[in-house]
Order: sequence, then structure tokens, then C-alpha cells
Amino acid sequence: MSSNGERMTKDFPVMDCDGHIFEPQEIWTEYVEPEFQSAVREGMWKEDSPDGGWTIWLNGKLHREVKGPMAFFGAILVPGMDKNKLSRMNMGVDQFPVARGAYDPQARLKDLDLMGIDQVMLLPTYCGMTFTCIEDPKAALGLARAYNNWIADYCKAEPTRLFPAGIIPQHDNDDTISEVRRLAELGFKCVIIRPNVIDGRYPAGPLFDPVWEAIQETGLVAGIHPFPATPRHPADCTAWFIDRISEASGLRTGIVSETLCFAHDAQAFLMMAFHNDLWTKFPRLKLAVLESNASWLPYILDKANGRVKLWTATRGTEVKARPSEIFMKRSWIAFESDEETVFETWKRYADIGVWASDYPHFDAEDAWEAIEHMNKWGVPKDVQAKMLGTNAYEMYGIEPKLIVTERLPLPDVPLPV
Repeated sequence: MSSNGERMTKDFPVMDCDGHIFEPQEIWTEYVEPEFQSAVREGMWKEDSPDGGWTIWLNGKLHREVKGPMAFFGAILVPGMDKNKLSRMNMGVDQFPVARGAYDPQARLKDLDLMGIDQVMLLPTYCGMTFTCIEDPKAALGLARAYNNWIADYCKAEPTRLFPAGIIPQHDNDDTISEVRRLAELGFKCVIIRPNVIDGRYPAGPLFDPVWEAIQETGLVAGIHPFPATPRHPADCTAWFIDRISEASGLRTGIVSETLCFAHDAQAFLMMAFHNDLWTKFPRLKLAVLESNASWLPYILDKANGRVKLWTATRGTEVKARPSEIFMKRSWIAFESDEETVFETWKRYADIGVWASDYPHFDAEDAWEAIEHMNKWGVPKDVQAKMLGTNAYEMYGIEPKLIVTERLPLPDVPLPV
């Protein structure tokens, strides 16, 4: 993260719409309810080892084993770590400890202060990425309830700054809807939807409509959040096909898909949702596209206008909502601090852009870096306040709280040798 010593201040609160945690073992050992223990143990189970490593079993088989106090690149970055040096290291080797703020709320609050973040919406890592590989619907429901209860307790450490996003099983509508309603009763503001095919169902399709109705009724924000490829089924997400292309090009899997799959999955979801007229069917639904960057949005909206109109005319299916207009009225998209195309064309995002740090991913950036880039491209101060805070506060219905007003010196965090 940037540490050039420049004194910077801000007079508006910043809301991070996409900060992540890294799931500790206690979710499985302390939060899985008795009636789900057997199913969750078979479906997806994580255990920590005495040497600081951890193991994940998925559908009864060993999924990942890490030896020693190490993490993977999705949970390593802390304020003060030199990203320029980090990016030149071998990211394929598990050699970094998990960022403490990814599982310890008190450490997270200190990191927020260093990053210029006043409040944050917290999202999962393995309970987002691997969670949808679970084959047993009961196991998926049991783990969702356990994770949601844990993240709710995590946020109780400072409930005016830490906010939980819930996860839901996407196998069965009854299970999904029951957890959506429970999340609303617990005071959650956001529920994560993964745009993948799960048991032959896709969230933009009509089979998922009862879930959208429940989300609309509760007032929760539907956070559309892609994750990288999974081993469950090639239809899960576009990363599977991109990885085939990588292999045929002589590259390892993940090297290209982890860059492209997020945007491709989000674009595919939006096109399907536009064709199914999701916004007309659910006129009070609030929808945010997360984790996928934002620079591509103008193109896909322009393309959707023409394609939806064309297919409506040729197939005789009525679509009332014009994509570029309806998205701007009731949807938002997350951008990151280094998306200079967004800042160069800031007028397109002034009312729909919400900021994401992506902490503790290896490429995470802080709010001060976003302000630096915005200043470079001449984004007006009032628009900076909207894109870094106000838009998100209005979307989530969260009361803004200004905590950090000045850039603080960053610690010197050494990288592993």
C-alpha cells in the first residue's frame, strides 16, 4: 500500500463495499449447529493444524492442504506491505501468513484506520469461493447459517464500522429464502449471490425468481460477486473455459482466468438479467455488481440496449426495461482504487460507483490511493465523496460515520525471504 509520506486529509467518510475475511476454524467447530454437523463435515470442512497450517475437505475428499502458518494470495496483504515487490514474487507458492485483520476484528479496525476506511462491508473468502462446490443442499444451508452467525459476531466488535454480508445456499429455493429472511431479521444489509450454475439453476433465470422476490421484500442489497474457478463442474463459471485456453496456450491454469473471469461472469449475469427483464419483475430490488471492476460497464450497457431490443423483436418476448437506463436507476457497481478509466470518465459513475478495497487480497489498495488517482483525473471533491461513500451509504441504508481524517504513517512490513 502506498507510503510516499505525503500528508493527505479527507473530510468525508469512506465505505469499503468489498472487504474480505479469511474464515477461521471456529466457524466449523463452534458455529455449525448440531443438526447440520454431519452434513457439513461431509460437505465442506476446515481444520487448522498445530503448525499453523490448515486443511479443507470438500464433498468428502481432500480439497486443499497448507502446511505451516501460510495463506494463499487472497488473504495476505496488510497496510505497509510493498506491493511492487510482492507482485514480482512467485504468487504460486503459499508463503505468506494470513492477514490478522482477516479473522480478528480488533486488528481489522487498526487496518481500517491505516487504509483511510471508516466503515466496511465484509465478504467471505472460502465460504464464497468453495462454498458453491458443496453438493449436498443440507450441508450448504448448515454452513451458510454457521458462517453468517460467525460474521455477525465478528462485526459486533464495532457494529458502527463493521458490517456483515451474508451468504446463502443456491441449491433449493426454500432453503435460500429461509436464510434470506433470517439475515434480514439479524440486521444484515447485503446478501451475496454467486453468478454460477448450481444444480442446473442460474440466478438470472426464472427458477430463481422466488429468491429475488424475497430479497426485494426484505430490502437487502443483492451483491453479485463472482469468485475464481471451482473444481465442481465445468458449467460453474467462465473461468473453467478460460483455463482450457490457458492450458492450450502453454500457461498454467488461473494465470488468465483469475484476471478475466470476474468481469466475464458479471457481464454474463447482467446480459441474462436484462433479457429476463429482472428489474421490471422486481421494481424495488437493489442490486450491486461487486469484485468485477467497473471499466467495462459502459460497453456492456450499450451492447445490451441493442441486443435486448433485437431479440425482443425477433423472438416476441417483451422486455420493458432499457438496460442502460434501468441499471443507472437501481443498481451500483464497485470500482477499485487503480481503475483510472473509471476516474477519467467519472461522470458515468458519479451516481452508481461504490468503492472496494479488496483487502486482504494481494492487489488490494487503500482509500488514499483512490483519492490520489481521482485527483489526478480531476474528479470533483463532491463526486469523490459520493463514489467513496455516499452512494454506498444510500444503497445499504447505513448511517455514515467519519473516523479517519488524515493519512497515517504505515508500518514497514517485511516480505518473506
